[in-house]
Amino acid sequence: MWFPINMLLNAIWMATFVQANLLGFFIGLIEIIPMALSAYYMMMQSMRTSVNIWEFVVIRVGMSIYSGWLAGATTLNFTFAFKSAGMADSQDITSTSALKWLMFMDEEAWGIFMLSFLVIAYGVLSIYVTNPLYGLVYNYILIAIWVELSNNSDKASTLKGIMPLLLGLHVCLCTIPVTVKAILNRKNTFKPGLLTNIGAFGLDQTFASLKNNSQPE
Repeated sequence: MWFPINMLLNAIWMATFVQANLLGFFIGLIEIIPMALSAYYMMMQSMRTSVNIWEFVVIRVGMSIYSGWLAGATTLNFTFAFKSAGMADSQDITSTSALKWLMFMDEEAWGIFMLSFLVIAYGVLSIYVTNPLYGLVYNYILIAIWVELSNNSDKASTLKGIMPLLLGLHVCLCTIPVTVKAILNRKNTFKPGLLTNIGAFGLDQTFASLKNNSQPE
């Protein structure tokens, strides 16, 4: 049930977000929030369901990366939407000044605030499901931003300086403890399981229905 709905929203989101205007960004934000929530729910269900090695790789790992990416993409969509609505240092690149009143601090300060908040958010969500891979996605995001800022020495000098601190905090408060906890719980990682046990995908009912229909009356 959730997986096809998520994929449908994904297709619609890509078509709306690339319009790169105020309406497209806000419609995309409305679409990507349920995408992120449903992806996290599916990942959580896969963490709580017995899986074999193939299901571990395809479903648990795949959904962890996808869900982690969606969390970052949702934040990015949020910033694009609010920036296009006037929450920006320069009004030349916005279509309205409706949210200009939120600029009591500049874009760089808001960026630091958002990245710091995500350190906490990714940490809490990773710890809740004991999934280090979900949190590792944010490590990648932080490193990518750090590299980009380093290649552009004239941009966001304060943010560039704080990136190592944010990355270190996330590694120490999330990556290491969640990884240790996952290793200690490794006996629950691989168990005999069937793909149809993943109720979040709605495939259990589908396969059960096919099986019942194939049986002679």
